[in-house]
Amino acid sequence: MNKTIENHIRQLKMSSSHPDIQGLAVCFEEFLALYERRHNLKGAEEFQGFVNELSESHRKFTGALGRACRHYNMTPDQFAEYLEDPKNFTTAQWEELQGIKREGLEMQPAKKSAPKNLSKTSKRI
Repeated sequence: MNKTIENHIRQLKMSSSHPDIQGLAVCFEEFLALYERRHNLKGAEEFQGFVNELSESHRKFTGALGRACRHYNMTPDQFAEYLEDPKNFTTAQWEELQGIKREGLEMQPAKKSAPKNLSKTSKRI
């Protein structure tokens, strides 16, 4: 996992005493760790297991995000809008947030087609 993102997750877990916020950080950390395993998959069966695990992890993360947003009386869409408005942050905070976004984008793999034996499985995702 990217060290900067890892540090931010650790900081979030330490700085918040609210269990919903801590739970969100834990779920995100688990999701990212699982996502990084994508390069080590061998075969369609292992890929399908990974997809199932990733889907479950995403479901948990989405639930944790909803609970954390409710703590701030926001919906996930309102929270996303809040994060996109530089007026909500100091200049330093905004620059740091943009750096985290760039690093997150760097974690995404280049788009390429799935191997033939995985293409039917991946279309169901």
